[in-house]
Amino acid sequence: MIGHGATLSGSTSGTIGKLTNVNWGGAVVEDVEITDFDSKERWREWESGMKDAGELTADLNYNKVLAATVYDALGTEQRWTFTLNDNTSIILCAGYLKTLGLAVEIGTQVKMPIGIRFTGVPHFPSSSSSSSSSSST
Repeated sequence: MIGHGATLSGSTSGTIGKLTNVNWGGAVVEDVEITDFDSKERWREWESGMKDAGELTADLNYNKVLAATVYDALGTEQRWTFTLNDNTSIILCAGYLKTLGLAVEIGTQVKMPIGIRFTGVPHFPSSSSSSSSSSST
């Protein structure tokens, strides 16, 4: 599958057009150190801590109407959906538009890099979830 036709949409801002690149670094879990004076053979000990849905970054081809729409969404929490060209939604998560920039280089399309800070639990829809629930006995 190629990325052509993928979309990024906010529940209040709508589809953010002119995407050329999308990158989600992924969710992470913090490390919590639980080492104490009794830790076996002086080995540090850890357990998992809080989960973080991370940030999504994207590059958009500049367009002044699009720029105004994206600027209006800056700092506003909304539900974000990233969808592939076969209508498979990959990420559904609440978040806010955290960064909005401009990248200008001689001989290339002017870009608007954006960053979305996810908050709360991300959801990864699966077409198999409905079939698995009906097959349980």
